[in-house]
Amino acid sequence: MTRTLIYIGAGALQLPAISWAKEQGLKVIVTDVNPHAPGIAIADGHEAVAGDDVNAITALACAIAGTGELAGCYCGSDFGLPSVAAVGRVCGVPGPSPESVALALDKNAARRVLGAHGLPIPPGASVDTPAELDAWARAEGYPVIVKPVDSSGSRGVRTLAGPADGNAAFAEARRHSSGVLVEKVVVGEHIDVNGLFADGAFHPCGQLVRYFSPPPHNYPVWGCEPSGLDTETEARVYAVVERGARALGIDAGPVKADVVVTAEGPVILEISPRFHGDVSTSFVTPLATGRAAPAAWFAHLAGKPFEDLLPSDRHAAFAGWMGVFPDRPGAFEDLEGMDEALAVPGIRKISGLKKKGYRIDAVSDNLALLGFLWGVGETREDLRETLQKARRTLRTRMGA
Repeated sequence: MTRTLIYIGAGALQLPAISWAKEQGLKVIVTDVNPHAPGIAIADGHEAVAGDDVNAITALACAIAGTGELAGCYCGSDFGLPSVAAVGRVCGVPGPSPESVALALDKNAARRVLGAHGLPIPPGASVDTPAELDAWARAEGYPVIVKPVDSSGSRGVRTLAGPADGNAAFAEARRHSSGVLVEKVVVGEHIDVNGLFADGAFHPCGQLVRYFSPPPHNYPVWGCEPSGLDTETEARVYAVVERGARALGIDAGPVKADVVVTAEGPVILEISPRFHGDVSTSFVTPLATGRAAPAAWFAHLAGKPFEDLLPSDRHAAFAGWMGVFPDRPGAFEDLEGMDEALAVPGIRKISGLKKKGYRIDAVSDNLALLGFLWGVGETREDLRETLQKARRTLRTRMGA
């Protein structure tokens, strides 16, 4: 009997992974409230259900399990993880537990657990008022990063070089969450780490280096694989991620971590029971290695050998992405110069474009992304120059 996978989300960035699931022999039912989501056309079925509607997703899973063989539920972003965990708990399919998801999505709670296990984390504290924020930062020393305790996509995150903008930073973080976290700025290479737990064993699935906008905002602007770390350092990073994941109760399915490699060693910023976003996991890693972590997980869910599908440390090229951001806020009208950008040697794709009319109120986080460039190069510098050259040909037209 064919096993069925519930795949949360059917946007353009989800297309590769949906295809990989089908290649592994899984029947794929996608859930998306957008009836025109492109992934619907290549899936075996569609349900107009929101990914964070835990009850509806669980009911769908139970219905599938009652009439056939449910392989699992998959989501590539934080918002659907409670649904994935609920399906695992109710239907007995592999995946994260609800407890591990709740813990990972609460940055304060995760920090407490990781710290109690002796894992390296930045000095930080939960603060309830701007005055508490200022007092902690003065005691520990600026610069600091202020962030919501349960948000994502760099929303509400701001770096403070001093106390001048503390009130505004606290208010912005609180706008996205009921809790506010302040941490010391950690200096080093920011590494995106992917891993996979299958049958209790941890499997490394790639490390990418990610670069961010200048302070005070902290949204990612481009990334590259391989990371550039030496083999010994990469092994240390994987080891600390595995320890951190197990400390949070993550021991089944995908895991991702944000790690900063400092002069003293790796420091964990956060860990979550999913792979890093589709931008890197479904596009960059396959360009760099010819393999993809989601395909390995889907093979495992299908009851097949998966080891040969895991991304390895053998890289065919330097591969990366660069975000396309507008010059100013407004309503997105058009992205000009795409043919010129695609003609730049090394550029492979422009994708993830927002629809006309998409509103951007501020260029301060991932919500301001209009699309992505993907490319390859012989070296990291060659790749960066390729992406920048293509980006300079693109012209964003924004309305009022």
